[in-house]
Amino acid sequence: MKRWGYVKTDVSYEKVAEDVFLTTACRDAMKAVGQKAPDANTVKHTVSTA
Repeated sequence: MKRWGYVKTDVSYEKVAEDVFLTTACRDAMKAVGQKAPDANTVKHTVSTA
């Protein structure tokens, strides 16, 4: 939305993702089906330009 000018302020996309994607609910759902949830909520990736 910021890209098209609808939002005039800076946006923390990480904060939006944390608010929308509820990791606690996902961890509970994974536990309910016998799966182990990841230790971290996010993973940092690097892109190689080689």
